[in-house]
Amino acid sequence: MSRERLGAPVIVDVCIDVNDIDGMTVFREAIMGYERSFEAPGHAYLVDASGRGPHVYLQQVPEVRVGKNNLHLDIVVPSLDEAVERAEALGATRVWADRSIYTSFVVLSDPEGNLFCLVDLPTWEESRPPWWPHIHD
Repeated sequence: MSRERLGAPVIVDVCIDVNDIDGMTVFREAIMGYERSFEAPGHAYLVDASGRGPHVYLQQVPEVRVGKNNLHLDIVVPSLDEAVERAEALGATRVWADRSIYTSFVVLSDPEGNLFCLVDLPTWEESRPPWWPHIHD
């Protein structure tokens, strides 16, 4: 990473605390389509092979999460129904589904109860949310 890029804050990693490092690494790889680039006992580092998304760092912790997590990932998918079906087959649980003024999404919990959203790309592209030009134009 160049010094020029580090001239301003940039998110390079999203760290997720997990209890079952092996199971959650396989789950996150499958849900996000990321690849494992590094692992050590209690740690796994996943990267987006396309270079577009931030890295995901999983670290094993002894304490079980209690209550709602304060940070969650929104994962944009080409087919919401197919992605939800796949996530549920991998052990995710549907929490609720909704439609905002920008898109349709489904909130799920991973096998350890951490929330994440699957977001419908076609609906999002159609609505062109205010941040769209920053990402796509």
